[in-house]
Amino acid sequence: MTTVAISGASGNLGRLAAEFALERTEPSNVVLLTRSPEKLADLAAKGAVVRAADFADPAGVEAALAGVDRLLLISTDTVGSRVPQQVAAVEAAKAAGVKHLLYTSAPRASADNPALVAHEHFATEQAIEASGLAY
Repeated sequence: MTTVAISGASGNLGRLAAEFALERTEPSNVVLLTRSPEKLADLAAKGAVVRAADFADPAGVEAALAGVDRLLLISTDTVGSRVPQQVAAVEAAKAAGVKHLLYTSAPRASADNPALVAHEHFATEQAIEASGLAY
């Protein structure tokens, strides 16, 4: 069975994705990553695996991704420091053996898009592409 992890699972989008996944697959195959595991106690009670993970701690993220096949990488909300955190998460995913990565980017992410966060999403997309992971 495929194991899927969702980063930022205690945030708004992450929680919605977690609940969606828990309705559609075996809960023990759903790994929820968060800096605040206590916020996901209700989903753990439904059978989800909850693991502490902070993108500022790449070794911890790698350990949290042990046994995960697919990762939904939800973009962080820390404008200005997304790139190093998300690139570290991509590298941790590769090191942990994740095979497929999905990322919540932005429309038309590019280096020349004038939107404040577009370049951050573009840099993360480039890191994902360079990682060799399926995406």
